[in-house]
Amino acid sequence: MLPKKSSPSVRFPLALALSCAVIAGCVLPGQLVGPSVTRVRDLTVEGARLVMPGQTTSLKVTIGTALTTQAFSLDWTRAELTLSNATLLNAPLTRNVTQGGGDSISASTAHFTGLRPGSGYSLVVTLYNGATEVASGTNASITLGAGANTVQVTVTPMVSPSPSPTATPALFSNVETLRIDEDNPPMAVLVADNGDLFVSVGSGGQIWRVDEFGTWTPWGDPIGTYIVDLASAPGGGLYVVEGKIGGKVLLVHENGAQSVFATGFAYPMGLVVAPDGNLYVADESNRSVSKVTSDGVADHGFYQNPAPDLTTDVTIDAQGNLYVSSSPGGYIVKIHPDGTASRYVENLTYPYGLCTDAFGNLYVGVEGQILRVSPSLEISTVAGSASDLGTADGPSASARFGGVSQLTLNPGGNVLYAIDHYYGSLRKVE
Repeated sequence: MLPKKSSPSVRFPLALALSCAVIAGCVLPGQLVGPSVTRVRDLTVEGARLVMPGQTTSLKVTIGTALTTQAFSLDWTRAELTLSNATLLNAPLTRNVTQGGGDSISASTAHFTGLRPGSGYSLVVTLYNGATEVASGTNASITLGAGANTVQVTVTPMVSPSPSPTATPALFSNVETLRIDEDNPPMAVLVADNGDLFVSVGSGGQIWRVDEFGTWTPWGDPIGTYIVDLASAPGGGLYVVEGKIGGKVLLVHENGAQSVFATGFAYPMGLVVAPDGNLYVADESNRSVSKVTSDGVADHGFYQNPAPDLTTDVTIDAQGNLYVSSSPGGYIVKIHPDGTASRYVENLTYPYGLCTDAFGNLYVGVEGQILRVSPSLEISTVAGSASDLGTADGPSASARFGGVSQLTLNPGGNVLYAIDHYYGSLRKVE
């Protein structure tokens, strides 16, 4: 929203300024003040108010947070600030400030200029993450003096901040192998929003649905090549990533219908569907992430990794932040909703599979382990060992993995499914 134009300013003699009290509604004797603009000795009368440019002032606004006792990070992309005063302003004034880094709300400022001194100013600040309102605050009793003024508006999030890692409901105490077959290995796994478990198996690209009793039933027709990732699509279908040079993203259905949804990838490896329907595809060989709209239009320049680090998977959290795993560099990149990117976690060993939970935790499949990264960047081991690779079930601490290339979490957040591509197995962690 563009700011409304302020009233025109005029010059006026200093003696006149000193002889007239600086108050709203000041009228010189014998002068009629009406709805039209009347000029009296270089002094502009606007409605029933005097515009006195020599006494104008400015306001600097600092956006702050009241959550000083909690570890809290609020992602926002734009702040809308609206200044009102029934006596001194013709209409509310609006300013916008864009958040650059995406993580902090303590250092952003906005300026209002050309204001008049007085009391009764009210300022409302609303923070947005994209089009979603995420926080707001009000300072309802601001008094401005001549010259520069500074105020702070405290904002309160619309939702509760992510709890600390100790508040996560899942303990993930046990590991179980659901399938192991090095010759015809599980390649991709997905827990759909309705709780259905889908698994792609082997070089033929057959998808299977696994019910709550562990029964495997073929779903749809084979696509004829490896499937390296799956995601839910509208209408009960699935988005499928072909694991090959020049692989495509397909849209497949249980009745066997298949269509090409997006092309132009060098070697796609992972994908995630955002709440707005856009897809993000990790293109390993291009070291990039492509953005694909809900109608299949691809932007292959959305994000580029520096050489030689390959983009091996991508996921998204509830705030719209994307996370991209990179190997052999061993780091995770966080891409904020405004498009800015930064290193989020480093010093990982071959990170591949990624998923997030409702508490803001990021789960990462690495060599020999599944790791959990909390919103405060504390890293803990969910299961496995970095120094003792293998395949073994049992308690999480003694369970063993080779290399975890796929992760998915059930809707309740208490069951993880993992693909171990070293041993061709599907593992359940709960």
